[in-house]
Amino acid sequence: MERILIVEDEVNTALSLTELLEIWGYAIIGPASTGEEAIRLAKTEMPDVVLMDVKIRGDMDGLEAGGLINSQLGIPVILMTGYFENETTGDLKVNKKIQYISKPLDLAKLKSMLKVCLGTNES
Repeated sequence: MERILIVEDEVNTALSLTELLEIWGYAIIGPASTGEEAIRLAKTEMPDVVLMDVKIRGDMDGLEAGGLINSQLGIPVILMTGYFENETTGDLKVNKKIQYISKPLDLAKLKSMLKVCLGTNES
């Protein structure tokens, strides 16, 4: 069973994502609410993919934490954001293992992105 680390500091959103992803058949790690916690969990649990909000608590935002997780551990990262800026999209286009999805989430797009990240593209 593929494992997804959820990094989201809004409790209700984290719970909703957890329930949805479990229905879709994924095992959930977390949720983590800070970048530092996300990195620690990624190192100890080695999830198959990280689903991370850009705006999270702590000294490190999701873009920085996701970049570190991906570069140090090679884990694909999907960043979620409702506050997307052009400079952020430019940063993401450099690294194909870090993708983004806008909030509110398009669930069909999220499901498709997870399948691509996990290499399970069959419909």
